[in-house]
Amino acid sequence: MRVGCVVHTAAQPAAPPRARPRPHPPTQASNGAASSVDKFTAEASALFCKKEYAKAHEAYSAAVAALPASADGATRADLTLKKSFCLMAQKRCAGGA
Repeated sequence: MRVGCVVHTAAQPAAPPRARPRPHPPTQASNGAASSVDKFTAEASALFCKKEYAKAHEAYSAAVAALPASADGATRADLTLKKSFCLMAQKRCAGGA
């Protein structure tokens, strides 16, 4: 008996390998908005790595606020998700906001 091996039959083909998610390209905007979003995002990521979650949440919030109206939804969703990670790390919830 072999432990830890997975045998695939013709009836059950192996699932394709999962692709790694690609990082979002820098936000394209005029008047330096992209650079301020990237600056806030980099600052927030560094703060998150230092486990300074409240400050990281503020920096991600500033990045979302700096996004131009023409920003793609994926960038906005990514930053919002990172904000939620900060809140989860703080073990608190922004109930009803």
